[in-house]
Amino acid sequence: MYITKVIKNEKYVILFNGFEGFELMSGINGNSDPFILDSPSMIDVGIMGHCSNDCKICYQGKINIPNMKFDDFKKIIDQCKNHLNQVALGGKGDPNKHE
Repeated sequence: MYITKVIKNEKYVILFNGFEGFELMSGINGNSDPFILDSPSMIDVGIMGHCSNDCKICYQGKINIPNMKFDDFKKIIDQCKNHLNQVALGGKGDPNKHE
């Protein structure tokens, strides 16, 4: 298996394959496998603020705000890039339609 990122501290190690999305966490130095990490290895960022579909089952309700600016998204990623393996994009609407 090809490992693209390693996150390690005195209690645990996380091995990540960014091509397949495989992540392995293991306790080290006599520590058990981690139950809680120092920081998340994956985050869900709501980059979308609106949607024109108006689906009745949407849990986001009638929220209609501007989409997240790229510079704001970059700040979030830069703050956690050394601890993060995956980012899910979401919010209200289709993230593929983000400008």
